[in-house]
Amino acid sequence: MTEVKSDTRRIYGDGRWTYGEFTFGLRYNAESIYAFLDVAEAQYFWGAGWWYATTKYPAKISPASFTVTVGRQVIIDETEVRKDLPHPSGRVQSGSVMYWGDATYTFSGAAVMFGPYWEETRLVVPSETWRFDLKA
Repeated sequence: MTEVKSDTRRIYGDGRWTYGEFTFGLRYNAESIYAFLDVAEAQYFWGAGWWYATTKYPAKISPASFTVTVGRQVIIDETEVRKDLPHPSGRVQSGSVMYWGDATYTFSGAAVMFGPYWEETRLVVPSETWRFDLKA
């Protein structure tokens, strides 16, 4: 399968108690396509340093949203994708749908992360839109 990705966004959460690196993208072949959010470096500040997400203190993506269109046709529209990330990195993804052929795909994505460790601390990944010319 082939992937196309946005630039990586480096974002701190409320009060700078949490941090993450976020990359949106599409993964596809001639039969199917899905949207994803890659999370890297999910960290929290405690004591005198930064610590990574763990199974005891996971980062929680709650929610991520993905909208993908081809022309005027919406092919992916998922607004409540949720996942716990028990490691510093992980992937959150939409369901897979039929690939609509070689075309320009418009993809909008956003997410909210809580934690790691500081469960009440929110990190917002603002909505952004990309256009990808795909060829399977």
